[in-house]
Amino acid sequence: MEELSEIAKYSVVEVITMKGNGSGFVISSEPDNTLIITNSHVVEKNIKVIIKWTDSTEDIAQVVYNEGNLNRFNDLALLRLDYQKGKALKLSKRFPIGRDVVAIGSPKGLGFTITRGIISAVRSDNKLIQTDAAINQGNSGGPLLDKNGCVLGVNSFVLKGTEGLNFAISSVLVEKFFDEYRTNPKKSKISLLSPLDNYEIGSNYKFDNKENNKNKKEVNLLDGKEDLLSECSRSISAPKSFNEFLLYLDEITSNYDGVKNKLKALRNLEISCSLLKSKWQNYNSRIYLIRALSFNYLGDNEKAVNNLNNSINYSKLDKDKRKAFVIRGNIFYELNKLNFACDDWENAFRKGEVKIKSKLDDFCNK
Repeated sequence: MEELSEIAKYSVVEVITMKGNGSGFVISSEPDNTLIITNSHVVEKNIKVIIKWTDSTEDIAQVVYNEGNLNRFNDLALLRLDYQKGKALKLSKRFPIGRDVVAIGSPKGLGFTITRGIISAVRSDNKLIQTDAAINQGNSGGPLLDKNGCVLGVNSFVLKGTEGLNFAISSVLVEKFFDEYRTNPKKSKISLLSPLDNYEIGSNYKFDNKENNKNKKEVNLLDGKEDLLSECSRSISAPKSFNEFLLYLDEITSNYDGVKNKLKALRNLEISCSLLKSKWQNYNSRIYLIRALSFNYLGDNEKAVNNLNNSINYSKLDKDKRKAFVIRGNIFYELNKLNFACDDWENAFRKGEVKIKSKLDDFCNK
């Protein structure tokens, strides 16, 4: 632990904004360029932030890359100093369950605080590392280290109302994010849209364990309407006229067969929020379907399923319902929930989706 402290004290920083503080760590240190990883929700929309080192010196860093915190997997941001400072930490992509780990950060502004734990589990196809190392507000953006001082992930969120259920974005996604910047450092990735949610440490964000098919919340995903306007930014206003409503609707329904890129997904979500706030509700089933396709493309299956629930409940046409059943079934299949997937595919088949028969035969009728 003492050796780890010596390794990390020149690498881990406190990230300070007008609204609060978080943590970060040096991922690259070169003669005229120091790069620091943190969480997107720490920097929010700031272009510059204050960096405080363990020796109490401070620098002003520029936010050069920001994924926008649209879901739990892309809550990452990259900061830059145009001179060399600190020592870069190496990434490790080996996550043996039970391995000793330490989390380092600035909880409640208490700089360079170390807590110890283990890797409790690896979730979402190696994208999230679950640990029982204590994480609090201010730890966001700090590193989760193994005994060799290598970064396993970026400490990001905890389950509210629990103890020991803490999560870090794994180094697999950190490396991918960093490689995107190195490939094209002049291409800005700073989001122009408001985040859909703010996954602050200890916030109301709920990342439920869905390994158990009998989980109450998971079963409830299959029925009942939800008010999903809480996902929308308050700054997005409703269309001022029916013509404007139709123009927006025409734009997003052009993606009815699928969302092809991230920019289009973000645009769909922004427009759909405006449409859902309007007084014209006859097209809500398709609006929710487009939202589901967009969230699915962005990797947020929970919100995709919630929107599909609403799409199915609002649908008046069988062709709309069967499409939603197929998509929801595919998502459940990806989540290894075969019983739910088969039920949805069967519903789609009963409403005339003949192409789904092959999946029923291959996965369900055995």
